[in-house]
Amino acid sequence: MIFLPIGMATQCGTGFRAPNIAESGSNGIHDGTPFYEIGRCVIESGKQLQLMLPLGYNDPNFSLEVNAFVNNINTISSRKNCEYQRGEIPAV
Repeated sequence: MIFLPIGMATQCGTGFRAPNIAESGSNGIHDGTPFYEIGRCVIESGKQLQLMLPLGYNDPNFSLEVNAFVNNINTISSRKNCEYQRGEIPAV
């Protein structure tokens, strides 16, 4: 029997982030910051796909491992700038 000290594995996973109520229901000055936030009624949930492929070599005196990792983010909710002038209060 021949034993090779090489190992390989595959890991795959998905991620999900639900929108926060503050992201959709905010309308006013954000306390403690100089930002005026306006919420959006429809916010998509964050979704991602992760893939990892480790390859390793192991013997009694030496070991080595190399990992390939990919994280694909499909949707993300982020802050966007408004076109309002300073001091102007938007009507929502």
